[in-house]
Amino acid sequence: MEEIIERLERIERALVVSQAPYLDTRQAAELTGITASTLECWRRDGDGPPYVKFGRMVKYRRVDLDAYMEAKLVR
Repeated sequence: MEEIIERLERIERALVVSQAPYLDTRQAAELTGITASTLECWRRDGDGPPYVKFGRMVKYRRVDLDAYMEAKLVR
């Protein structure tokens, strides 16, 4: 029963994240499957998807994450 509840909570979080126009690093990682630490390294190195920064707060626009993933599509 606990496993089912955990699974439903993960699905609920994914649905909320998929509707939000701006995502924090953890949410962006959940959405893309890229680890939060990889996103942080990419930011430090000037790579990865575009992001918005206000002081210490980092946000990713959903449209930028989608475009970044689309650009990496291998045919």
